[in-house]
Amino acid sequence: MRPQPTAPAVVVIGYGNDLRGDDGIGPFLAGAVAERGWPHVRALAVHQLTPELAEALAGARRAVFIDARAGPDGKPVEVLPIMPGGPGGAASHVGDPRVLLGMARELYGRAPAAWWVTVAGHHFGLGQELSAQARANCQRALAEIELLVRE
Repeated sequence: MRPQPTAPAVVVIGYGNDLRGDDGIGPFLAGAVAERGWPHVRALAVHQLTPELAEALAGARRAVFIDARAGPDGKPVEVLPIMPGGPGGAASHVGDPRVLLGMARELYGRAPAAWWVTVAGHHFGLGQELSAQARANCQRALAEIELLVRE
């Protein structure tokens, strides 16, 4: 059996469909976090939350979930602390990070402290480019994410 690498202190998971314009905000920001090379931080860009991510979460002290938010209501960037919850089950994908945290707790005996960063998007049509508004909001979000990661 090979030794396991040391688990990162923080797992950042950006999720969304990068073929639907601003819905790709989560993966875009996860890539930006990875490029910064912050120590003890693992950044994952995924299309959707899947049960397999529970293992990575269980080994971390903190987790940050990043997703796009549609609609003109709310702030450009919202940061909410979240707790494990919801029924886990054996679904092939999970729509809510709280359910994924609950799976980590049920399957591995622990879930990290976690935050949900939602970023306002404006254009969710077909295309791989983020709108100008979304890019501006991503810069704000990255500053918030850095505070969570370096705390």
